[in-house]
Amino acid sequence: MNYRTLSMSVILAGLSFAWGGIAHGGTTVINLQGGANWQSTTDGLLATQWNNGNVTPGDGGIPAFSPYSNSATTTLNQNSMMWYCALDTAGCLDQAENGSGPVEAFFVRQFAIKDGAEISGAFAIIADDFVRLNINGQFVMDALLDDNTDANGQPLPLIFDIHGFDLSLRTGNALDLGTLAGVLSYGTNTFVLQAMDGNLINGGFSVDDCADRNGTVRQIPGGRSFCSSDRLFEYAFIQGSMLAVLPEPTTLALLGSALAGLAIRRRSKSA
Repeated sequence: MNYRTLSMSVILAGLSFAWGGIAHGGTTVINLQGGANWQSTTDGLLATQWNNGNVTPGDGGIPAFSPYSNSATTTLNQNSMMWYCALDTAGCLDQAENGSGPVEAFFVRQFAIKDGAEISGAFAIIADDFVRLNINGQFVMDALLDDNTDANGQPLPLIFDIHGFDLSLRTGNALDLGTLAGVLSYGTNTFVLQAMDGNLINGGFSVDDCADRNGTVRQIPGGRSFCSSDRLFEYAFIQGSMLAVLPEPTTLALLGSALAGLAIRRRSKSA
């Protein structure tokens, strides 16, 4: 599939799933969309705790603010764009449009998968200008916005498909996917995003350029350096969902069939 020939609205619409088929003992939809379901912080030490699975109410994180949209980014679902903001709603909206928020933020989302559930789904992810995703303390991927834009400079999120506990990249440019087998697990799962505004330090942008911008040099996967600095219009974006289905127990299915057969026999006798 040539991703760039499809509109972003069509691609992201495909992340809304229609489910059907056999009867199930229990179905849970896990919404991964950015927003208040995610906790946010600018504290890297707290984010380290989150990566270790230590996420507790009142630990210093606050609900991520969404929609965190801006006039320069027009193809993403605004309700899936989020950032750290401790101001009131009006102040957060002004911060989003003027790009005056913190240049680095962390986000966490925890959810449980019941033993025996069958897992499927998909999600799209990108950030301005760098995003890193850890799941259950394991590095999964990182990506640069500069490597994932269309001809008009609009973001092209990376899209991942979920197959059981495994992830596969459907489309997008990630430097290092790490190990994608066995990423999820039964029990509590923890997604942690790191997002930074700024520039990759390379031949076109130097450490001196970073200093001139009052930025901070950060080491990122692949032996690279990134200048975390104010480049305006920061945000983190994630959209998608997972479906966890518990198959109907065989005994209940047989009981249901027996009761259905009994009802048919009763109707035939009364006819």
